[in-house]
Amino acid sequence: MEVLKNRLKALRLRGFADNLENRIQQANAAHLSYEDFLSLLIEDQEALKFTQGYQSRLRRSNLDARKSLDNYLFSKQPTVNPKQIAQLATCEFIKAKSKLIILGVPGTGKSHLCTGIGLRAIEKGFKVLQYNSNDLVDLLLLAQKKGTFNALVKEICSVDLVILDEMCLIEYPPGGSILLMRLLEKLDEHISVAFTANRELSEWAGYFPDEVVASAFVDRTVHQATIIRITGESNRAEQHRLP
Repeated sequence: MEVLKNRLKALRLRGFADNLENRIQQANAAHLSYEDFLSLLIEDQEALKFTQGYQSRLRRSNLDARKSLDNYLFSKQPTVNPKQIAQLATCEFIKAKSKLIILGVPGTGKSHLCTGIGLRAIEKGFKVLQYNSNDLVDLLLLAQKKGTFNALVKEICSVDLVILDEMCLIEYPPGGSILLMRLLEKLDEHISVAFTANRELSEWAGYFPDEVVASAFVDRTVHQATIIRITGESNRAEQHRLP
C-alpha cells in the first residue's frame, strides 16, 4: 500500500494517496463499481486542489481571514443593506470589472465589508490583493527606487480584485501620489477595484498633484462604481462608552 501511495504522490495525486485506504474500505463495504470508486478518489483530489488553491490565494491577498461577512455586525450599522452586500458577495461586479466604493467615518466597518467580500471572491476562485493606500504608495516608491516599479504594477494587475483601504486619508509622500495615479490608470476598466475612504469623493482630487487628471479619474470611477455610504456611528466609539 505504501508503495502505491508513494507512486501516487510522485504523480502529484496526493488527494488519491491520502484517501486511498479509506476509499478502498468504503468500496469493499458498499460493493462499489470501479467507476464509482475512481469517482470518489477524483472528488478527493479536486477537494484538495480547491483547498490548496484557496490557501494560496488567501496568503497572497493580505486579507484578514477573521473579517468575514458572517461576523459583520449589520445590526450596528442600519444604513448598510445586507441584501446589497450579499449581491456584491456574488462577485458579479468583479466579472464586470466594476468598482466598489465604501465611504464612512472611521470605525463603521468599511474595511471589514471589503475584506469579507474579498474573502468570498477568493472562495469563488478569484485572485485578490488588499492594501492600505499609504502602504501601497510606500511599496510603489520603493519599487521605483529599486527599478522594479513596472514589475510590481504587473503583479498587481494580474489579480481580479484590488482592495485599497483608506484612500486619501493622509497626504501621500512626495512623488507617491503620482505613482499611485499611474497604477490606478493601469487598473482602470481592466480590473475591479474596491475603495474604502473616510473622505468624500469630492476631496480625493486634492491629494494628487494634477487635480484635473485626478478629477477625471474620480469621475470615471464613480460612473463605474457601486457607492455605499455608511452614515452610522463608529462601532469603536460605542465600545468606549460601555461601562
